[in-house]
Amino acid sequence: MNEKTKQLLKLIVIFLVYFIYTTVITSILNICGITDEIITVFIADLVFFLGIVILYKNNLKQGFITFVKEFSISKKILFVIKWVAILFAINILGGIITEMIFPSLESDGNTTSIYSLASISTIYTIFKALIFAPIAEELVFKKTIREIINNNALFIVTSSLIYALINIMYTDISVLTIFDMISYFAFSAVLSHVYIKNKDNIVMPMLIKFSYNLIPLIIMLARMGA
Repeated sequence: MNEKTKQLLKLIVIFLVYFIYTTVITSILNICGITDEIITVFIADLVFFLGIVILYKNNLKQGFITFVKEFSISKKILFVIKWVAILFAINILGGIITEMIFPSLESDGNTTSIYSLASISTIYTIFKALIFAPIAEELVFKKTIREIINNNALFIVTSSLIYALINIMYTDISVLTIFDMISYFAFSAVLSHVYIKNKDNIVMPMLIKFSYNLIPLIIMLARMGA
């Protein structure tokens, strides 16, 4: 079995686990008498998170070391600010276009998702937005796919399309869904571009996604404390 075949099988297994881990772990916890929905989902996400981090621990370690060595503090800050600003610009532009074409529709963007989740559990929201999404999701949708697709353009399109499809998979199909899919695709494409532009250092898109999610989370927590 050659290396590419091994990587493809690895990707298939990771995505299979990604799709079923919540159902499997929550079912086991329910049998054990733990039935609170938030607790079971939290534990399931934590288990998957730890598993994927352990699997790619060397890549994460090397990526972090490279980021620390190659970037000065000012360069680190400017790097993150630049790409977060680009993501927000894309998100705002998408919202304006959607509003112009379909003024009666409201898009479920990143901020809306965070607020909706926070209404159920603040702690779980912080974990999901600042730890799970930036680290586990980027490993799944970037690192695993990059291991089998070397072509930069094909990688960006494939990883972003998969990310977009999975994010709308459980929503009702509508015109708004298509706009949401385009928004998710653009968001992922930017992070994929950053990933390949920085020599496949997965830490780079992780930091940007963390910072992007951090802003609406801080606003939300400030409003809750007001």
